[in-house]
This record gives sequence, structure tokens and C-alpha cells, in this order.
Amino acid sequence: MEIEIKEVPLTGIKVSSEKLSINEGEKTQIKVECIPENTTDDKTFKYESSNKSIATVDANGVVT
Repeated sequence: MEIEIKEVPLTGIKVSSEKLSINEGEKTQIKVECIPENTTDDKTFKYESSNKSIATVDANGVVT
């Protein structure tokens, strides 16, 4: 028996919001969706703040 694994390439991503607005002391989470959802490509995302003195973001996309 031979098993063939078909690769499903990532064609895009959908981000919950391009801009976030939160008050000091609040938290929100960035949600990312792979398109298509059944992609066989790596689904690991790296989150990063462009200004850590304003907001930080952890490895799970939680912004504080």
C-alpha cells in the first residue's frame, strides 16, 4: 500500500484587526486565520510590537 500526502499551500492569512486600540491595563488578543485552514505549511506566527514602550505582545498574540 502506498500513501500519498498532498501538500496544501498557504495562500493567505486573515488577521482579526489591522489596528488595535486598548486602554492602559487592558488586554486583547490578535487572532490569525490561515487560508486555507487545512494548509500543510507551517502555521506558526511570530507576534511583535513595533513600539514596546506603548504595547507589548506575547507569543500567543496577547497585546497589553
